Amino acid sequence: MALKDFFSPSQHPQKKELDDVLDQIHLHQDFFSYLAHVKSGRYSHTSPSFETLTGYPVSIFEGEGVDFYMKRVPPEDILNVMAKQAATFKEATLPGFDPELPNFADMQSRFQLANGQTVFNFALATAFAYLPSGEFEFALVGVYVQSEDTQRDQRVRDEMTSLLAKAKKLYRQVYPHASFTKSNSPLTEIVFEQQPLHILTSKEKEVLKKIAQGLSTKEIALALGITNNTVETHRKNMLQKLEAKNVAELVKKASKLYWLD
Repeated sequence: MALKDFFSPSQHPQKKELDDVLDQIHLHQDFFSYLAHVKSGRYSHTSPSFETLTGYPVSIFEGEGVDFYMKRVPPEDILNVMAKQAATFKEATLPGFDPELPNFADMQSRFQLANGQTVFNFALATAFAYLPSGEFEFALVGVYVQSEDTQRDQRVRDEMTSLLAKAKKLYRQVYPHASFTKSNSPLTEIVFEQQPLHILTSKEKEVLKKIAQGLSTKEIALALGITNNTVETHRKNMLQKLEAKNVAELVKKASKLYWLD
């Protein structure tokens, strides 16, 4: 389904301009785009170029949602992306934050294509609207796959950035009453406020990152300057907090949670 079809009808004079920009984004051949429904971790309105650029069918991408990336991005990259998202989204709670600006979250990671090749991709996400109910909270995301042509990559990145920024600006003009509630945004710690037992301490997060990198208990203890028993205690606490059966499930659940942060 075309990206513009997601948005409700409007008699605003700039609605056609918004639709044209959304079509440019949706039909672009050098990068793909999609809507990320933040609270649910689901994706929709993915552009046709997704299949061309990644080799995967859109149905799998939208069917699996955030799990799709977690299966195809190295664990250490996932945690880095989550940290970048969390830091960017937390800006929405700070004094002086302007919801009318693009407020991009830029995320870079390795990614495994359908043919088994691992590539580097760059993603930009800009939040359009947030509702505490979770019914209409989404961000528009654009992603390009790095090539060996640095000039081409810079051109695509600049064009993608410009189109996303223009779409966000027009959206806020056409739908001026779209909700933006800073205190209840799903891109802040509202998830943790609702599920306080899921909060990980700073040290637990450090241990989690090392676990995701494949380090052993001894290696983690050495890297963080703590004892083996302390590492095991943190591991046990995290498994309990996230109700994970094993380390693999721990990393998966923790990454999902930080995606919502």
